[in-house]
Amino acid sequence: MLSEFVDRNSSIEELEGHRWSAPPGDSTTLVHSVYELRKRAIADLTVEDLRRLIAQDIGLHCYFPLLWTSCAKQHHRKRRAAGMTTTCSRRR
Repeated sequence: MLSEFVDRNSSIEELEGHRWSAPPGDSTTLVHSVYELRKRAIADLTVEDLRRLIAQDIGLHCYFPLLWTSCAKQHHRKRRAAGMTTTCSRRR
């Protein structure tokens, strides 16, 4: 799976190999929070943290495989709970 290629214990900064300097002093709360989220291990990011990073187009390539895997698992759990199969069938 895609998620096997991402070190969940690494931060976006570590995966990108680029550390940002401190945000400007007059930066908004959003900017300060994004700077801090880049330093947090991907495994520790919450859904809200990820939403914020996605909205700001920050580091998506670092955590997208984990998002994709998580969404796929959730989708399959919902299908099983609804009594649906997990395989796709084609109509011909």
